[in-house]
Amino acid sequence: MPIVDHKEMDASLPQVLERISADPDYQKLFKAAYDEESPISLSNLASAIVAFERTLRPPEGKFEQFINKAYQNPVEATSLLSDDELRGLHLFRTKARCMTCHNGPC
Repeated sequence: MPIVDHKEMDASLPQVLERISADPDYQKLFKAAYDEESPISLSNLASAIVAFERTLRPPEGKFEQFINKAYQNPVEATSLLSDDELRGLHLFRTKARCMTCHNGPC
């Protein structure tokens, strides 16, 4: 909960709801998104934050470049990784079983 964490936003949830509810722009946006006349709720606030976070995409790293290239040309894709990275990829794909969940382009 970054909102209440003292190292991050350091605010109370009621305080945040009060601030957001006092802003006419946020009132309009929440009404449009949730089709409600009632005050902005903690549930709707959490849902809005999650929806926003889903739009954020990290920069493409070497692994993502490799995976994307591997779908087009697997042999050429190996040139993107060093020998150590290829050994790590082998571990990732076999014994460590990471690719059971982490596979394909994002």
